[in-house]
Amino acid sequence: MEPLSIEKLKESRVFLKEIRFDITPRLFVDPKSAPGGEPADIGYGYMLYIDLMKDRPVIMVMQMKQIICKSVGYITDAPQELLKSSMEGAGEECVEGMYPLSGELIIWLKKEFEIS
Repeated sequence: MEPLSIEKLKESRVFLKEIRFDITPRLFVDPKSAPGGEPADIGYGYMLYIDLMKDRPVIMVMQMKQIICKSVGYITDAPQELLKSSMEGAGEECVEGMYPLSGELIIWLKKEFEIS
């Protein structure tokens, strides 16, 4: 798994188009827990979540596909205070060591990636 910078990821139109801010670790593990009764579609796109790497929080990038999902890298240049705040506020949404992104962190990422 390789370290990824925001600048490098911005070069990939496919990545930017397929970021799934709607998929949280809880929905990834249990797609049937999606609001509205319909299971979440976890068969495409990229899920971003927080995990620890060498005791330091990082944003993991997981590529979701129909058969196999895999972590493709981790974002190294996110503000530590936003990552730690997301982890502290995760509560029951933390699943199997995967922490969801907070609203503040999503806003920061969208600004950095220049997407809406």
